[in-house]
Amino acid sequence: MEVYGPLIEMALGPQVGTFVTGTGEHGLLSDLCGLVVSWGLSFCLAVLFYHGASVLISAYTQRYHPNAPCNKVSPKLQEYMVKVSHRAFPLYVTVVSFGEVFRKLGWSRHCESIEDCGGWAGTALNCIAYFLCVELLIFLDHYYLLHKFEWGKRVMKHSEHHVYKKADELNAWSAYAFAPQDGWSQGLPLALVTCVVRVPLPFVFFMEAATAVWT
Repeated sequence: MEVYGPLIEMALGPQVGTFVTGTGEHGLLSDLCGLVVSWGLSFCLAVLFYHGASVLISAYTQRYHPNAPCNKVSPKLQEYMVKVSHRAFPLYVTVVSFGEVFRKLGWSRHCESIEDCGGWAGTALNCIAYFLCVELLIFLDHYYLLHKFEWGKRVMKHSEHHVYKKADELNAWSAYAFAPQDGWSQGLPLALVTCVVRVPLPFVFFMEAATAVWT
C-alpha cells in the first residue's frame, strides 16, 4: 500500500484515504479495508501486466521470429493457459498482502532509508542477503516440496505446470499457468524473508516486480 496509498489519499483526501488504505490509526475495520483494497489493486495490476506483456511478446516473436516454436502453440492450449493463470492470480497476489500484514504487525525488519539500513555498504550486503535467502527458499520449495515429497507433489500440483513439455507448447501466456498454491508457495519467500533480513522496502518492491517479469 506504500505504492498505492499516496495516490488514493490524493484522490479521496487524507482522512478517507488513510481509512480506505489502512495506513492510518483507524482500527481493525480500516486495516481489513486496506488489505482488501491492496489485494484488489494488486490483482488488477497482475492481470493487466499478464495480458499486456503477453500480447507485446507474442507480437514481437511473430514479427521478428515467425518460425519460432512459441508461435505454433495451438489456440486451444493458449486459452487453457490463460484460464489457469486467471484462476491462480487471486492467490498469487496475496504475497503482497502478506508483506503488508507483516509490516502492519511490526514483524517485518524492512528499513525506510539507506541510513536506517546501515549506510550504503550495509544496505548492499543486506540486499544481497535478502536475494540469496529468497532464492534459497524458492529452491528448497521447488526441489523438495514440489518434486521430492509425495504429499507435496499431490497437494501443490506442480505437475500441472509441466504439462507444457515441448517447445511448441510454451509461449508468454504459459508463464503464470501454475496451480494457484504452486506459484504462491514459490512467491511467498519474498514476503517471509523481510521478517529476517533488514532490507530497504523499495528493494523488496523491485524484487517482486523483477520476479513477475522474469517469470
